[in-house]
Amino acid sequence: MMTDTSITPVPGLADDFRFHLDIILQVTGITEEEFYSSRGYPAPYYRAIVSRSLREKGYSTASIGSCIHRDHSTVIHGLRSLKDALDNPTFGTIKRIWDEYQALKLTMTEQEGPQPAKIEEMARQFVGNHCRRRCLSCYIPADNCRYRQDERVFLAGAKAQLDLLKSTVQKLRELTSQCSLICGRADMQETLATIEGELSNAE
Repeated sequence: MMTDTSITPVPGLADDFRFHLDIILQVTGITEEEFYSSRGYPAPYYRAIVSRSLREKGYSTASIGSCIHRDHSTVIHGLRSLKDALDNPTFGTIKRIWDEYQALKLTMTEQEGPQPAKIEEMARQFVGNHCRRRCLSCYIPADNCRYRQDERVFLAGAKAQLDLLKSTVQKLRELTSQCSLICGRADMQETLATIEGELSNAE
């Protein structure tokens, strides 16, 4: 059932959904549009497979519904149908897809790199969820991807701003260090050290 599922964004959900969506698309060969719109067998089971992965990560059925463009009751029904299908030997196609999906998910999880730095996360938020960030499975080369280009431009500007801020803080430290010694106050130096730490954490 298609529905308006506009709810407050859940931290981490968009990236987790895109990760699992990419896997089901690779395994099944369907398009993203078909994943969302197709009502015929076996597409609902594909949505249920992704829903189950997200449910296992602790997301609510309402939040999952917002990702697959369905309401929470449809998500619940899909999860039940998937469980029945996996327990029923007559649903061989679904069981095969499920096994291939799990195998690829394990492989891709093992290939996951370290968590992105804060500045990289800001760049991703700036670009939005249009890009699945799975360049190896995308038909658009990374160098030609508009979203990745926007991300690189954002990162270049943000890093330039960080460098400027670091330089400014360093100059302030030099200007106030002598005063701090004479006045016997280390407040300014402590504040500058805190700022420098925050700037380093952003990289």
